[in-house]
Amino acid sequence: MTPPRVVIIAKGAPISIIIRLMTEKATFWTLLEKYINYFRECLSVPIYRYYFFLLIINSCGYCAGAYGMLYQTNVLHLSLSDIGVLANWGLIVGLVATVAQGWACDKFNPFRVSIFAQAALCAVNISAFFLSRDYHSYFIVNFLTSTFNVGWGIGMGAMNIFVFPKDKFAQFSTATNVIPMGVCILGNFVIGALFSLLNLSYQYMFVSFALGTGLSIIPLIVVFRMWRLFGGEHDYQAPPVPHLKPLWSLFGKDKAKG
Repeated sequence: MTPPRVVIIAKGAPISIIIRLMTEKATFWTLLEKYINYFRECLSVPIYRYYFFLLIINSCGYCAGAYGMLYQTNVLHLSLSDIGVLANWGLIVGLVATVAQGWACDKFNPFRVSIFAQAALCAVNISAFFLSRDYHSYFIVNFLTSTFNVGWGIGMGAMNIFVFPKDKFAQFSTATNVIPMGVCILGNFVIGALFSLLNLSYQYMFVSFALGTGLSIIPLIVVFRMWRLFGGEHDYQAPPVPHLKPLWSLFGKDKAKG
């Protein structure tokens, strides 16, 4: 299906327009159904559904990333200059690793590279929880995570092309951002509540990272196996998205009747 049209209300628009858009039942339910069906299609086939599950799990694990700066300043007591140096080294490492990881994706296929990168990130984060205690140890953690995050990023971009149906590629690519981001709204709240409730040190952000990267490997392997069953590298045929029943018919209701 084509993406739903978005109505943007400019600042200073007549209040009557806003009221009309909010109160016209037919318009409201039609737009709501379009938005929901847009993402129902993305989750309608198992291989696509597992793909989005792995993105959701990985994204939720990184919800604790909001504590990164607090960890660097409050736990490691790094100066802003130290943080800047770490960031620059991360970019340099990423620049070099991008070439190597791109070659690896062409040589071994992006699924294997992504699985290896996620497993490595999980191991690095577990080690960081126990061993990252000062600037030098955190420098090593930053170096390794920058390297393997590049592998995950490049692998995921290539997997999008490998897995998604060509006729709906833009729709599915949009959903790879919107669905995990929507789930992370709740994830950020839960992570923040846990850190406050249990009075956790910012060091525990590495536990969250490790869980996200580690658990996401499970649906990633499932997607890899399904991709091979559907033809693999040389003969992959993306499963067609089925025609979906109107949303309201699932509840035995007719939206036109309200």
